[in-house]
Amino acid sequence: MSKFSKIFFIILILNIITGCALNKDLPPQLTLIVKSNSGTNNGVPFHIALRSVDTQVFLTDSYQDVAELIFSTPPDTSVLGTAAIIPGSKREISVNRPEDMPVGIYCLFTEPGEEWKMMLSQPLYSKYTISLEQNRIIETEKIFHKKKGLIQRIFSSDPEE
Repeated sequence: MSKFSKIFFIILILNIITGCALNKDLPPQLTLIVKSNSGTNNGVPFHIALRSVDTQVFLTDSYQDVAELIFSTPPDTSVLGTAAIIPGSKREISVNRPEDMPVGIYCLFTEPGEEWKMMLSQPLYSKYTISLEQNRIIETEKIFHKKKGLIQRIFSSDPEE
C-alpha cells in the first residue's frame, strides 16, 4: 500500500467515525417535499415557511403576521425553516421536527387564496409531500416507514385526516 493510500485510508476512517458520532445527537427531521406547477403564484417565485405553532395561534395567524415573523431580524424562534419556491419545480425542505407542537406550513403567495396555510398535527410523520396550484395548497401526502421497512403513503386533501 502506498503512502498516499495509507493517508487516504486513515482520513476516510476518521471521517466515518466523526460522521457517525455527530449524527447520534441530531434531532429527528421533518422533510417537506413541495411540488408546484408553472402556474403556481402566476409563475412568480415565492417563499414557504415551516413554523412550530400552537393550534389556536395558527387559526388566528394573518398573512401579514406570518410575513413579519418570517422576515424579522433576528428570525422568530418559532420559524423552523424557509425556502424560495420556483413555480414548476420540486423542492425538498428538511427541518428539526418538534416533539410536542404542531407545524404550520405557510405559502407566501403574491395573492394568497383561502388555502395559503395548513397545519401538520402531532404526532408528526418524518416526511410529507404537498402539491401547490395557483395560490393554494391542493393536496397533502403523509409518508411514513413501517417497522418492516415498507413505505406506506396516505393521500388526503384534508391535512387533518
